[in-house]
Amino acid sequence: MKKLIKRFLKKIFKKLDLVSGEELSEVINKNYMVERDLFATYKALECKVCEFNNYTNQLLYDMYFNSKKKKKNFNPLVSIIIPVYNGSNYLKEAIESALKQTYKNIEVIVVNDGSNDNGLTKKVADGFKKKIRYYEKENGGVSSALNYGISKMKGEYFAWLSHDDLIAPTHIQNLVDFISIEGNDKCIPFSSFKIVDENGTLKVNETIIAELHCFDYKTSVLKNEYTLLQGEINGGSVLIPKIAFDKYGLFSETQRITQERDMWARLIKEYKFINIPYDTAIIRSHSKQVTNTNPKIKIETDEKNLEIIKNLSKEVINRLESNEASFYSVMENFYKNNNNVYMEEKMKALRTKK
Repeated sequence: MKKLIKRFLKKIFKKLDLVSGEELSEVINKNYMVERDLFATYKALECKVCEFNNYTNQLLYDMYFNSKKKKKNFNPLVSIIIPVYNGSNYLKEAIESALKQTYKNIEVIVVNDGSNDNGLTKKVADGFKKKIRYYEKENGGVSSALNYGISKMKGEYFAWLSHDDLIAPTHIQNLVDFISIEGNDKCIPFSSFKIVDENGTLKVNETIIAELHCFDYKTSVLKNEYTLLQGEINGGSVLIPKIAFDKYGLFSETQRITQERDMWARLIKEYKFINIPYDTAIIRSHSKQVTNTNPKIKIETDEKNLEIIKNLSKEVINRLESNEASFYSVMENFYKNNNNVYMEEKMKALRTKK
């Protein structure tokens, strides 16, 4: 691309007799070097901001955790449910990461959602024999597989692990530790996460963006609703009490893309989603996952976000900001900074009405 631009500019400047070819090359090279250095500086600054933010969150969380009284003999059974569809290439790693948890009172449930891969998924699951519980069902989507797993779980708490993701050994222990603090019964802890590629290599830029914008212990404590309104609670990072499903229902099987956000929008009416600022969830980004293949994901996510915002009570809005106009202004700026023109305009319209 640089060579094409250089040749194009040379032709133009040559016709106009403005500069010689050698002078033009020098100008282009200098501009390129300046832009490259500026970009490198920007990325370095972004890394430092992310490091500072993470360190601050962890420090504050540790101070809180160490100052609180713990429940006695708190050792609930946690059910880790792994829905899988044609996922034999990653399933083995996911199951192994679940079985390596330092918190031992767990059960691992694998739900084969009608895979049509000539038995490859079943073969992987069979390799773990009595270490896991394995079920098969007709294909119905992720939500139906999760709901099936919930109907089979024996645990008091639900954890979701996608077949192509991983969890660090301390993941469940960190989440249970938070619930073990007296007074945290109405909290749903969710961990920070890092993003890796198909081979498990850390995707630094994507992880930094996620850590800067998608979760924050400070925000989740002070203004809990913003964890959902301005962030993303990854499905593979939460610990949910099973009784919450009895009151607020299961995952919506009619929604194939925004089922997570739909569930969080219901649960946040009663529970506080609190970020545990340690990246123990490991999210794999690859070409075949729904977020990268479904063209409707942005549209449906925006529509669900708009629905959530419109359903907020005045009491919640006034607690987050001083009044409704201020709240919509904050959300308008948030979407503007994230280059979401559609939602920016929607927030502007709501602000104008107030």
